[in-house]
Amino acid sequence: MNSKLLPGSFIAVAALLSGLTVATAQTASETAPVQAETSVKAPDATRANFRKGHGDRGGHGMMRQIMEKVDANGDRAVTQDEIDTFRAATVANADASGEGDISLDEFETIYLELTRNRMVDAFQKLDEDGDGVVTQAEMDAKFGNVVDRMDRNDDGKLDREDRKGHGRKG
Repeated sequence: MNSKLLPGSFIAVAALLSGLTVATAQTASETAPVQAETSVKAPDATRANFRKGHGDRGGHGMMRQIMEKVDANGDRAVTQDEIDTFRAATVANADASGEGDISLDEFETIYLELTRNRMVDAFQKLDEDGDGVVTQAEMDAKFGNVVDRMDRNDDGKLDREDRKGHGRKG
């Protein structure tokens, strides 16, 4: 699942920003882009709920968060105008050079902003006591016996033979 997460996230971001140069140039020449909220720091209580019974984990959670940001009027439906406005504002916020095209460094700004919630979730899972610091003891608790827990064939290493369905452990 995790091996599909990063490429899936990249595809979602790329799809959202597809046609970037042409659409941004058209939007910029027609009207100045409305500044959409692109920060992931807004509380969930003020966002539309696209969840429909699914959790925040996996690719669907990230796409739900993006859709919530794009849905400017909060009606739980996204129009092409909302997508265009969100994309124009996102590009304008990241486009340090101001020419309307996005470099890899500028794309990194967009990507990191869109994936920040995942990073915070991962940090919070490691920070068991919630004090804002992942201690050595907390890291040891999560990673200290990974091979013991996952080594299904008891050969002292993790390899293809340890995948689900192989070996003796459940």
